[in-house]
Amino acid sequence: VHENEYLKNHTTIRIGGPAALWVAPCNEQDLVETLKFCDDEKIDWFLIGNGSNLLVADGGFDGLVIKLSSSYFSQIRVDDDRMRCGAGTSLKRVLSQACAHGLSGLEFVAGIPGTVGGAIRMNAGAMGCDICQRLDTVRFMESNGKVYTIKAKDLKPEYRDCSFFRGKIILEAEFIFERLEPDQIKSKVQEFIRKRLASQPKEPSAGCVFKNPKTIPAGRLIEQLGFKGVKVGGAKVSEIHANFIVNSGNALAGDVLELMRRIMSKAKIEHGIELKPEIELLGVDSCEVICV
Repeated sequence: VHENEYLKNHTTIRIGGPAALWVAPCNEQDLVETLKFCDDEKIDWFLIGNGSNLLVADGGFDGLVIKLSSSYFSQIRVDDDRMRCGAGTSLKRVLSQACAHGLSGLEFVAGIPGTVGGAIRMNAGAMGCDICQRLDTVRFMESNGKVYTIKAKDLKPEYRDCSFFRGKIILEAEFIFERLEPDQIKSKVQEFIRKRLASQPKEPSAGCVFKNPKTIPAGRLIEQLGFKGVKVGGAKVSEIHANFIVNSGNALAGDVLELMRRIMSKAKIEHGIELKPEIELLGVDSCEVICV
């Protein structure tokens, strides 16, 4: 257990104040005891993955942050065309193992800096695909410590969201693949990485800031609104992809939130479009962003 752990060290955008408490459980029993402690002490808890789709308030989080970073939660087991992965496993490692075993179907996650658990919770995806399409089952823990398994067909995931797991902790997932020669998988992976590098900024970011409206991609809308390259403090709308807000140096969460408010307000006034955040907010009242 660590006190006052700065979350900017655990997010890809490199922004965020301290968590009052930080815990990395060794195994599921440790996790059960952690959740019981939070319940007994009436402490709010938050589960963090790789912090790649997360904006943490400058004031931090007055609660306990859990990270499944131990090797126990990063195990991979392959059985024919199926792969069972711990929630803490990086997508990069999943893809590497899939390629080594000739398993195709998740090439589109190439370059996404997330974990299995975080990717499922946000239904991460790219190039018209999403991760829940490849799921078979998910083991998860309720806040009371009880463990269950759910079939993917019962999840009802949405665009960049799998709300079933809100308030729950994903422990492991089983994916179904198709057989393909490793060289062919590598070629597909390299193509996805090439496209990602060409279309996304290299500076620290939290990924796409807004969900795509039905009528127009969010990046194109933000560019049309004239926000490419606009800065507030150390936060800047990327000149490569306008749906990314990057940390151009010592940015604060407040800088990012101000940019988000300006973009949302102009989109609503000029186009009647209500942009919805895709990034997750921690320690930030959603009304601070949504009420524009």
